[in-house]
Amino acid sequence: MKKQCLSVILSLNIAAAVSQDCNSIYQGGLEVFRRRTSSAIQDAVKRFEAARRCYELTQDAAGVKQCEQKISEANTALASLNPGMRLSRNEVSFAAAGGEDSITVTASSNLNWSVSPTVDWISAGKKDRGTLLISVEPNTSVYERRHSLALRYGSSREASVSLVQAAAEASLSISDTSVHFPALMEWDKVVEVASNIKWEVADVPDWCKVRPADNLLVLSPLVNDETADRSALIRVVAGSKVAELAVSQANDHIRTDPPHLTFKRNGEKKSVSIIYVDDVPVPFELINNHRWCTVRRIDDKTLEVQCFKNDREEGRMDTLHIRKRSVDVAVPIYQEGKKGGTRLPW
Repeated sequence: MKKQCLSVILSLNIAAAVSQDCNSIYQGGLEVFRRRTSSAIQDAVKRFEAARRCYELTQDAAGVKQCEQKISEANTALASLNPGMRLSRNEVSFAAAGGEDSITVTASSNLNWSVSPTVDWISAGKKDRGTLLISVEPNTSVYERRHSLALRYGSSREASVSLVQAAAEASLSISDTSVHFPALMEWDKVVEVASNIKWEVADVPDWCKVRPADNLLVLSPLVNDETADRSALIRVVAGSKVAELAVSQANDHIRTDPPHLTFKRNGEKKSVSIIYVDDVPVPFELINNHRWCTVRRIDDKTLEVQCFKNDREEGRMDTLHIRKRSVDVAVPIYQEGKKGGTRLPW
């Protein structure tokens, strides 16, 4: 309980310290603003903008509002000190999608003006002598962005226009919604993730390794040596957005056709087909400890089983084992005796 109280007190102290810094920046802007000179007012605008960003970090809505009021007041005062130029607006807002807007510039006939260089997401320039054209690129981030545009005129005078662009909504998409793996996967599969906010992965099965890498999701499944397929639903989470990725993997089981063998008393040869899941061959070995029959591998998909003549009165049984790593596939073998057949389990 004491630790929790100390943690709360520490958090409050940190928040109070940050808030005090914001207030100091704001008060500094007020002090400079009182001088009412053109350069002082421009300096005050920069201080108020810095204080606003500080209040935004501390989520102080009242602080943000008072800064915006002072920025507007300062821009109006600056315009009154510069009678040689008047702007129709001192602040322009843009949607997240971006676009164009213009401001009417009223200036005396012998007054030339220009626009200072801007940030990479804003293009601004003269459309004609009386129009400032502003173009803003789409904002793909989830954060609002702002910039102060400077118009220079006369020998050293300057007017400013505040630009604000809305944040984009959180977005998330993946290149594939389902991925299937064979039992033996010798390479990774990659899914592209497109999001404008940080994302993470949840509900990852223990049989599949998942490695986030930049805007990629790298999937590496383990070998499925079970006798059944397996599947899972991986979630990619970005804020309130969720994308689901269905992953599945075939089993590593093999079977034979026929599943069991019956031989006549005099002996004969028979072929056995090896059937793989997904028709992808997997390594296997033959366990052949039989005295009265032999097993030969023809190729990866065919075995040849030969039984010799049975001189016994009774029939005889054995089992052919096909070993795939730690799993045995059993193929029962029966051969008739002199008395003929017997009742078999198949």
